[in-house]
Amino acid sequence: MAWHIFKKDWKLLWRLVVGLAAAQCLVTILLYRRDHGATDMGRILNLLQTIMLLASGILVAAAVHLDAIPGVRLDWLVRPIKRRDLLAAKLLFVILLVQGPYY
Repeated sequence: MAWHIFKKDWKLLWRLVVGLAAAQCLVTILLYRRDHGATDMGRILNLLQTIMLLASGILVAAAVHLDAIPGVRLDWLVRPIKRRDLLAAKLLFVILLVQGPYY
């Protein structure tokens, strides 16, 4: 069940994930240029790394808010999903798609 939730999250948030990965590629390119002679990259890199941190947090929050856990009175609206499966799917999303581009 966790895999199905992960795939649904990917289908809904793929644009944000690709944007985050592209921004990480930009940071990697700038770090390479700084290490090989460019001297005035410090401010840009600090700004981009701050933006990356905020974008990662926004992506995690967006993924978590896609599946609200219904209360006792609203459980008839959705198919019962175990909280363990939901947590596993969200952790899989964060590990693969948020933290993955950093490494």
